[in-house]
Amino acid sequence: MVQSPTRPEAQAGREALPAAARERYRPYGFLRDEMGAALASADVVVGRASSSSIAEPLAFVPELNVLVQG
Repeated sequence: MVQSPTRPEAQAGREALPAAARERYRPYGFLRDEMGAALASADVVVGRASSSSIAEPLAFVPELNVLVQG
């Protein structure tokens, strides 16, 4: 798997987590071919409200959309 560079604040956030949580948290800059596996293995997906963000997870997992007005 090719790993894209992550934003420094995402890595800093990972390092601030307790050790047990840090082992499970893996920030990525972008997922390409790995997107399907990531969605299929996720318990929760939080994304922005765009057509691809809504449609893409449906190919891999059941989806519940919660609309929040910001």
